[in-house]
Amino acid sequence: MFAEHVLLKKGLRNDSLWTIHFSYRLFRRIPFFFDMHVLLKSQYWPRARIETITRKRIAALIRDSNMVPFWRDVFSRSGVDPYVFAADDLSKLPITSKKNLLDRDVGYITNERYINGSFWDRTSGSTGMPFRFYQDRGYVLRMYALCERMLRTAGGGRRFPVISMRARERQGFAFTSYAFFFIGGYNFIRHRFKDFVALASSHKKGFILYGFVSPLLELARVMREKNIFLPIRGVIATGEELLPEARGVMAEAFGANIYTCYPAQELGWLAFECEHHKLHINEESYLVEIIDIQGHSTPAGDEGRVVVTAFEQRVMPFIRYFTGDLGTIDTTPCTCGRTLRTMRLKGREAHMIELTRGRKVPLLELASVFDRFFQSIRQYQIVHTAPLAFTVKVIPGKLYDEQKAAMERALMEKMLPTVRITWEIVDDIPPAASGKAVYFVRTF
Repeated sequence: MFAEHVLLKKGLRNDSLWTIHFSYRLFRRIPFFFDMHVLLKSQYWPRARIETITRKRIAALIRDSNMVPFWRDVFSRSGVDPYVFAADDLSKLPITSKKNLLDRDVGYITNERYINGSFWDRTSGSTGMPFRFYQDRGYVLRMYALCERMLRTAGGGRRFPVISMRARERQGFAFTSYAFFFIGGYNFIRHRFKDFVALASSHKKGFILYGFVSPLLELARVMREKNIFLPIRGVIATGEELLPEARGVMAEAFGANIYTCYPAQELGWLAFECEHHKLHINEESYLVEIIDIQGHSTPAGDEGRVVVTAFEQRVMPFIRYFTGDLGTIDTTPCTCGRTLRTMRLKGREAHMIELTRGRKVPLLELASVFDRFFQSIRQYQIVHTAPLAFTVKVIPGKLYDEQKAAMERALMEKMLPTVRITWEIVDDIPPAASGKAVYFVRTF
């Protein structure tokens, strides 16, 4: 009963106690400890117990979401009573996406009870549609625990210090023993290599390395070229598809096991990879469905759209939310012993844009530009028409005209000052037949 109350945030684990009255980090260690104690056990629970928790969490989420005008309208149109919600009622609700939430008034898509204790963030823009959203403190506290489970798995059951190699920090990452190493992109690795070695060498007993696939792969190449060894105990590569060849190069250069995970900026830590390299869904906090283009659930093992219902977000709920990724769910038990379902992700391929004289730029670096100018662009698609020529199709936002020149300069800084960028305003950017956004096209 104690474990279920922790996951359901009842009694002593109630978020109101730990995120409003006791907001200091020292006090938040107590619910963090509760969460970790339970999550390290619940990953091995019988399936029936996990599914019971899932049903209770969905019902609580739907009931709380009725306080959000957007969802109250959805429930009314769908004929769903949030106060007598049954598991079968979930399929009556429509699939939502960023498009349903973009440009909405804050008061329409958030719960006014939690808005004062929340903060806003934005997505990376890598799906071609930059998106601003809100999260509350209770969400962040649970994300710390889910992240901790992932880090301990990558450390072979032990907790090592973490070095996160990213362009910006993220909420809910590594509650303790965490160093942020700034890199502005793939091409920063060689320029800041000595700084990284100095930081890494200070962790003599070992550390976990976390970052996007492209920069980690470049770091592996530089370490191999310079024949440098660092006390890396595990690596978590994320943000892009981790191909077997890249995993092999990194494993050899780093001398450590390579793991991946499935995070989404607006949703949190959706899944983590175990010792057998199976991607386990964090079912204590998420329901993941695989849906076909007609909106129907696919049979186990069939590929479809990844649709997520997130249990932790109270200020801005995400219910049956299409992440923009494709994937499959495997119901076969994993040999690691965890009973959490596993999935395979078919998205986030690491596009490397090749310019001239060997210059390469990951597409994610260009996405970060649109991330910064999210009020100027509602949706975009980059069309690479020649080695140094690009057409950027945009559905403009309210600040597009004002910030267009600054966006163009930022894109050129990421690539080369000699690139030619043409802007094209369009009314619509169609997705692929699968429903996944097409945000990069090469035409030569």
